Amino acid sequence: MALRPSVIAAAAVAAFASLPALAASSASATLGPLTITLFDLTPNDNIAAGITFDGTYYGYGSYVATSAYDTYTNQYPSSGVFGTTGFDPVSTSSMAPTTAWANASVSGTGTAVGTTLSASGTALGTNGPINGPSNGYNYSLYSADAYAPYYYYQGFTVTTGTLVVVSAASTLQADVTGSTFDPYVAYGYEYASASTSLAINGASASGTGSQSSSDTRSAAIGSLYTPDANCTYGYCYGPDSASDSATIAVSFVNLSGGDITGNLNARAYTYGYSYAQAVPEPGPYAMLMAGLLAIGFMVRRRQA
Repeated sequence: MALRPSVIAAAAVAAFASLPALAASSASATLGPLTITLFDLTPNDNIAAGITFDGTYYGYGSYVATSAYDTYTNQYPSSGVFGTTGFDPVSTSSMAPTTAWANASVSGTGTAVGTTLSASGTALGTNGPINGPSNGYNYSLYSADAYAPYYYYQGFTVTTGTLVVVSAASTLQADVTGSTFDPYVAYGYEYASASTSLAINGASASGTGSQSSSDTRSAAIGSLYTPDANCTYGYCYGPDSASDSATIAVSFVNLSGGDITGNLNARAYTYGYSYAQAVPEPGPYAMLMAGLLAIGFMVRRRQA
């Protein structure tokens, strides 16, 4: 019996619909733009509320770093770039071909106010075996980091009677979007995380001792534990996601009667990995489609 073209088309659609879905871990973190608000706590002293940022400390300015890793091909590209000043715009990226990549940036005008930090990454799984100790546990991995400035290497001076509030919008997303994995058949675990932080420290408000303030947000997700009678142990690992959006803030106070100094740090960070099988090699599926199209062509000739 000759196959109708519509049957051929339906078979092609069904074949491609049954292909393994793209396994992926992805995450993104954005912090900014930074906002600095000053409050004059002693308005009658004729000294305006103020903050002045110094230059770099030991040559460390803003900093971005990325890495991508594919254990099967043993490719581990990484990159790190320093800016000239603590809020200098700078960016970098890394890519392990076909399986993982990461990006990080510090953007703005080079001053604290308006600076935005971004970090993102994706891991698509591995083209190598993942099925057990005899074959090895291959995976792909990414990490991305953005600092403004690098750790606490950006000093500032605050005038007496000043309250400083530094704030920024934090937006985080973490996803594991691969297929459902039977833990007995394949070690298909995935993980994604994103975080942001602000921190400030220095001399205490009275000028002796110390003060510090910090605020952080995070979002992380692993492959979701999902009951499934079709899986060997009665459960599988499946897709899941996490997100977070908030404004974070830190503060610093000077009531010492003179200027005091401190340090500020902002950071955006992402990290994730995928042990899942990556997209299958296209060759067999291209051959399948070519064969189906050839059959359809012959059917049309016979019907002509």
